[in-house]
Amino acid sequence: METDCNTFRFQDFPSDLTRSIFEASAEDLNWGCALVSKMVKSWVEPILYRQIILDKPTTVSLLHRTIVSSVSSKPPHFFASHVKSLGVFFSNDSWEELMEILATCSGISRLEFTMYLDEDLNRDDLRVGRHRAWEHLRPTSLHIPGTLFLPTHRHFHFLPWEGKTLNPIFTRITHFEID
Repeated sequence: METDCNTFRFQDFPSDLTRSIFEASAEDLNWGCALVSKMVKSWVEPILYRQIILDKPTTVSLLHRTIVSSVSSKPPHFFASHVKSLGVFFSNDSWEELMEILATCSGISRLEFTMYLDEDLNRDDLRVGRHRAWEHLRPTSLHIPGTLFLPTHRHFHFLPWEGKTLNPIFTRITHFEID
């Protein structure tokens, strides 16, 4: 039988040290540490959602479901505040879900997008310059296919007298790759 003297309890540590331990564990993308308690979950979720990689259709569906169902469980702007990097590395037909994810994660600083939209496909409603999801994105690093831009938005035109660009997605760009 284990005595109380031999039992390890995190509440015996200072709370800042306990938090540091769980945050370091979350840095290794250890989702299991979020299940320890509600307090630990609130510490590590911002770290776990900092970088999101969507590499197959199921990850888009799962993230979309999480965003839609998290209305009550997360603060209103959780994803806009905490998702800093988003990578989309596949092609399929889940464009509507993906656009909703982009709109929700509007605070991203790095967007890497390899999902192509065919020029022939009559889906101009999804392109940069037309879909509302692109309106609030201001990444510093952008890797995107050229086919995602409407022809009217394939430029860096800047209006110095107004201090703004005609294509807002380029407002904060420091690194840019176009396929």
